[in-house]
Amino acid sequence: MKAILLGGTSLVCAATLMIGVAQAQQASGEDWTGAYLGVHGIWTHSQPDFQSVDGSPPATDYSFHDDGFGAGVYLGYDWQAGPYVYGVAADYDYLNLSDQERQSAAFLGKGDTYNYDLDWAASARLRGGHLFENDRMLVYGTAGVAFTSVDAATSYVDNGTVEGRASTSQFKTGAVFGGGVEYAFAPNWTFKAEYLKYEFGEVAVGGPSSDTTRIKFDPSFDQVRFGIAYRF
Repeated sequence: MKAILLGGTSLVCAATLMIGVAQAQQASGEDWTGAYLGVHGIWTHSQPDFQSVDGSPPATDYSFHDDGFGAGVYLGYDWQAGPYVYGVAADYDYLNLSDQERQSAAFLGKGDTYNYDLDWAASARLRGGHLFENDRMLVYGTAGVAFTSVDAATSYVDNGTVEGRASTSQFKTGAVFGGGVEYAFAPNWTFKAEYLKYEFGEVAVGGPSSDTTRIKFDPSFDQVRFGIAYRF
C-alpha cells in the first residue's frame, strides 16, 4: 500500500512539474532559436536614371520608374539571447522587371531607345533585432551582400529604322539593407513585413563605335515584402 501511495505521489509530482515547465515556457513566449524556410510576395520599384556619358551629346536625364510584382523564397537561422535575436538569412527572388524601356525625345524622327531587364536578385544577410509582445514580435534590421544580372541595350532610330544598336549583359554584386517586423502567429509559423534597399554599381552601354549614344544607368531598386515561414 505504501509503495502504491509512494508511486502515486511520484506521478503527481512529476505531472505537476511537467505542467509547471510547460506553463513557464508558454509564459516566456516563443523560442526563436532555430532554422526557418519561407516564401514571400514582393513589390519592386526601380528608377534607373538613364544619362548620356563619355563625350556623347549633352547629358540629359532620362529618369523614369517602373514597378513589378514578383515572388521569392527565403531561409535562415536565428539565435535568441534574452530579448534579442540575431541570425543569418538568404533569399532568391523573381523580380518581374523585364523589358523596361525608355525613349529619349525624338527630333525629326530621330531618337534613342534604352531598355534593360532585371529578372532576378539574391542576397545573403545578417539580421538582428529586439523581441516584443511576449517574445512573439521581432523588430529587426538587416544588411548584407546582393547579386543580380542586368541585361541592357541602347539603339538609335532614324524614322523608324534602327541605325545603331549595342547591348551588354553583366552579373552585378552590390549591397542590401533594410528592416522589418516578424510575428509568431502560431506554433512554428511566422509572418513578416520587410523593406529592403538594393544598391548596385552603374552599368554603361553603347557609344560612337556602335552608332549609338553611350548611356549609363543605375540598376538599384527598392523592395517591399510580405512572407510566411515555417520554423523548425
